[in-house]
Amino acid sequence: MLIHIVWLKRSKSSSYYLAIVFIANLCNQFDEWFWHLKIWLFAPWLTNSYIPFLYLLAPSFYLYVKHLTLINQKVHLRRELKHLFGFGVGTMMCMPYFFLDDDIKLTRLSSPPGTLDHLGLITWGPTMALFLLLPFSFAYLLVITQLLTRHLHTIKGYFSNIENRDLSWVRWSVIALVIAFVVSVVRLFLPSEYSEVGWQNIVFLCFELIWLLIVGVLAVNQRPIYADSQESEVAKSNTESKDEKYQNSPMHDIAIDRIKSKLTNAMSEGIYADPNLTLRKLSDLTGVTEIRISQVLNTSMSVGFYNFVNSWRIEAACIEMRQTNANLLEIAFSVGFNSRSTFNQAFKKHMGNTPSSYRKQLSNTEYAKSNVK
Repeated sequence: MLIHIVWLKRSKSSSYYLAIVFIANLCNQFDEWFWHLKIWLFAPWLTNSYIPFLYLLAPSFYLYVKHLTLINQKVHLRRELKHLFGFGVGTMMCMPYFFLDDDIKLTRLSSPPGTLDHLGLITWGPTMALFLLLPFSFAYLLVITQLLTRHLHTIKGYFSNIENRDLSWVRWSVIALVIAFVVSVVRLFLPSEYSEVGWQNIVFLCFELIWLLIVGVLAVNQRPIYADSQESEVAKSNTESKDEKYQNSPMHDIAIDRIKSKLTNAMSEGIYADPNLTLRKLSDLTGVTEIRISQVLNTSMSVGFYNFVNSWRIEAACIEMRQTNANLLEIAFSVGFNSRSTFNQAFKKHMGNTPSSYRKQLSNTEYAKSNVK
């Protein structure tokens, strides 16, 4: 049901990879029920069939994030086929066990733990596949983290508000996956009398179900990051290094000062109060190209677009706090922020303390002045 909702909600290629994430997780869920409901008594041939599908979890989650943040929406399917390598290796390692006679499987599954000898690669294969799965998945999670870091840098070069674009929920999902993998490592090394305790399996099962539910809901509510291809191309230009981006377009001091003046005039008119302000909107208002604005901000003023706009918003917020008694949330909205949390974060970055602390300092200062008088 959840996969169906995600599939209908999104028309991008990322939805296909998210569906694979859910399928891989559901295969793992099936294995838990496979043992609890003793399905192995009737279908021993399904034993360990979930293992190869676990090799699809991390790669498909990586491809989901990659295509969600993809600037050029063209998909090259052949290039993505390499991510099936883990699935192929996992299948090959489990293949000897899959071909083992069902009667032998039933005998081994019915025997107490530790009473049977391994049958070489036939029984060692699935165990080795599970051990190799851990470093394989951790490598992908590391790449996902790097991808999210680059994405955050990209959107800060174009948008003045990055809520629902920074993919913070994906970061928390990655942390949850890391926790799950760490727990899996511990369980693999524990003796069976400890690792197969019923309540542990139930807790782990509930954790995975909750993770699936949360990720599914957040994925459905995730809006497209870029409104159109033009936005994505401008954002893409901000991912290049300064030397690479500006080496063929040097600017004279007079031109730089003129652009600075236009930017200052635009901000003085209060354009920062628009919560949907983007680099393109600022370009349309000032008549300066996006690339030139970025060039002046990054090379001459040593600040990115996101922090440049927020510095004006924070300055305006400080003025409002000195002149009015409006609550902090009203002030945050009036200067262009979309939420209290981003306002607090930006305020602390630019002023060194929280809005509440700053207002308290103002009150103490006014009280001290009144006592002096």
